[in-house]
Amino acid sequence: MIESVAEDPKVKIDFYTKIANILDERTIIVTNSSTMIPSTFAKYTGREDKYLALHFANEIWKNNMAEVMGHAGTDEKYFDAVVEFAKQISMVPIKIMKEQPGYLLNSLLVPLLGSALGLWAKGVATPEDIDSAWEIGYGTDHGPFRVIDVIGLNTVYNVFKMDPDASVEGTPQC
Repeated sequence: MIESVAEDPKVKIDFYTKIANILDERTIIVTNSSTMIPSTFAKYTGREDKYLALHFANEIWKNNMAEVMGHAGTDEKYFDAVVEFAKQISMVPIKIMKEQPGYLLNSLLVPLLGSALGLWAKGVATPEDIDSAWEIGYGTDHGPFRVIDVIGLNTVYNVFKMDPDASVEGTPQC
């Protein structure tokens, strides 16, 4: 089963608590979270050894990667089974061997988005020019603000509000 609820710890815990006794005990549960580590939620699933992350990139029809990340209690055979599942559905599995908030993709992306939002908030440049600088400078299709459009403002907001420094005035985050 693939869980893909909002990037909000309370929502995820509530969801797992409700389904823990409903699912067959053989069911492997994966989260499609883009930033939160599996160990945060494993105990709520009722099957810690069968719980891990399987994060898909946006626009999977062209960005067909899937990050696979377990936690200390994930049984290796379930990790391997999820890697194999990713291959079967034509994804390129990216194995993350140690828990990392943001996994690989978003550990790189979130600081970029924070920098872009900071530049705009400080009046340094418009979102269009910030995107153009990134797109032209690195030969990409999407600048940071176009990425925000793809992933949605609610997701960006939820990710940044989890940062303990997010409410501290003058920090580089939004």
